Amino acid sequence: MTTSQFPSIYAPITGRVITVQPSALVCQHGLLGKGIVIEMTGSTLYAPSDGALTHISSSGDYLSLRLNDTYSLQLVTGSGDSFGSHPALSVLCRKQQQVKFGDPLVKINQSLLRSLKPMQQRLTVLLCSPASEQITEPFNWLESGLVTAKDSSLITY
Repeated sequence: MTTSQFPSIYAPITGRVITVQPSALVCQHGLLGKGIVIEMTGSTLYAPSDGALTHISSSGDYLSLRLNDTYSLQLVTGSGDSFGSHPALSVLCRKQQQVKFGDPLVKINQSLLRSLKPMQQRLTVLLCSPASEQITEPFNWLESGLVTAKDSSLITY
């Protein structure tokens, strides 16, 4: 794979793609890229593609995955502001770690997650380019429907 090639991106968790604005304010303005929101029903968040985990918050509610020289992926659970800890999330990996598609990243306690506000049950998946030029997206995001972790593609060409 050449580093500028567009990566395959699969559902990082089982759930339903919904047509709502991302919960986190920074995501709403496109600062972290463009993407989709998944209402989570699964109990594990997996790597949606091969890459390098460049950042993971101590609570596990924000992950940044460098896919190649052109693209990175941001995964934000809920509002992304659980700075110290998140009662429903357990981090399974460390930053600066190479991950392969399907590697488990975060364990999710669905019972605890469902006891929180509905917006906390959502995962925002954002694709961005660290380059200063605008990304010309050669694809469309999945707009709605059920997705299965590690099986459902989130993009169509």
